[in-house]
Formats: sequence, C-alpha cells, structure tokens
Amino acid sequence: MSLPRLPSDARYKVSTDGGATKQILTTDTILLTIYYPTSNSQEKADGRTLDWLEAPKLRSIGSLLKHAGISKYLALPIILPAYSVVGQKLPVVVDAPIAFDLPSDGFPVAVFSHGMGGTRTTYSAYCTSLAGAGIVIAAVEHRDGSSASTTIHHPSEKDGKSPSGLFRWLSGGSNSVENKLYVRPDEVDGKPEPMDIRRAQVEFRRREVLAALEVLNDINAGKASTLVDSCTRSQRDEGKIRERRAELLTDFSGKLKMQDPWLIGH
Repeated sequence: MSLPRLPSDARYKVSTDGGATKQILTTDTILLTIYYPTSNSQEKADGRTLDWLEAPKLRSIGSLLKHAGISKYLALPIILPAYSVVGQKLPVVVDAPIAFDLPSDGFPVAVFSHGMGGTRTTYSAYCTSLAGAGIVIAAVEHRDGSSASTTIHHPSEKDGKSPSGLFRWLSGGSNSVENKLYVRPDEVDGKPEPMDIRRAQVEFRRREVLAALEVLNDINAGKASTLVDSCTRSQRDEGKIRERRAELLTDFSGKLKMQDPWLIGH
C-alpha cells in the first residue's frame, strides 16, 4: 500500500515547508505545513522528504487507535495489514524553491483545517493535488485536543501571554516541549459539559486559522527572517537550516494572492 502520487498532468510539482510556528494568544504557537507549487526543475532542492506519520510513530499509532476507540491489545490484527503506510513518505520535496511561473495576480492561498484525529499531514494527498494545481496550502495542526498526535514547543512565559480556563487546559504548559495526544471529552479536567468543550475547541481553531493567515501575510510581506527567528521549533535547528528556510520563504514575497484566501478542510 502506498500514498497517492501527484497526478501526471499536474501543472506544478509540489514542495513543503514544515514547522512554521508563531506565537498567538491562548495557543502559544501555531504549527503548520505549507504545501506549495514548485518548478519542474528540482536541482535547487535538497532532496529531503517528509514522513506521513509523525515520529515517534508508535505514539501516533496509539493515538489513532485511541481516537477510534480500539484497545491497544486488539491493535495488532488491525495494524499489520496497513503497516506499509507507517513508513510512507509524502510525494513531495521539502524546501524546494517556489515556482517561478506564477499567475499575474499571485498564487491563490488556502488554510486547511483537519478533522478529529487528523494532523497537518493526514490529508496530504488532497493538499498535494491542490498545490500541484498552483494553490498554496497552509495545513494547520490543531492543538485543541483533536489532533491524533502533536508536539508543542512552548515559548517561555515572558515571551507570550498565558491562556486561561479551557484554553489553558487544551494548550498545556509553557517553557517546555510537550507531546499531546488526542483528547476525549471525559478526560478534560473539571468534567465540563461536552458542548462547552466543543465551543472552546471551535474558538481555539478559529484563532489558529487566523494565525495561519497572519503567517502567510508575513511571508508575503517579506518578513520571513523575523518569522523564522521567532519560530519555537526552528530555534532548536542548526543555523544553516534556519538560514535555508529564511532564504526559501523570502522568495515567497509578493507572490501570494492574500486578498482572497480560502478556508478548506474536513
């Protein structure tokens, strides 16, 4: 079993830029992967690939089983037939230059919001097909407890505003690296009403979507270096990786059609 490939008649090949994060109120950071069109010439790409299932993979698998309500003791017969998917790579090249033959008014942009148990790569086949058609997709990995598995690199307390109430519980602590799995309503502290949890999650997602649009606006405005410097994930990367990402995103400046963004998802 393998992931769907990019259609042979796609106008563009596809690249991704992952780990674009930015501090926002209540959620500390926003995590997204940008799927975007690149030129057919890939000589400037470094050849890196992106896993479909985030590492550590056993944790991601365990969270997916939890979302499905399947006991881990019954997991083996279910996992084995689909085991080949576990190691799948996305059919994209990471950090390739954005396509040079853009429309006169820029590439259309969209923010993708995943469903319950999803991540920023779960719907990669769909996002890739859209990017191959010339659309820049910012796929958000929600931190509202709906993601199968996500890793949050919290900023220090002095760098961001602390959330409160359900927002505080959903987003977790600060000044640390936190692994969060899918959250069932009965696991929320204080046992609030299910609809209260859902309302908090919807508001949480709304703010994440707006933050993703702000990230795209900053990239289009030529603020790539500032964005990379403030990224709580890239701060743990080597300097050359941060420099490469800043250079890559700087080339997006003025190429995005930000006046008419779309919201898509599951």
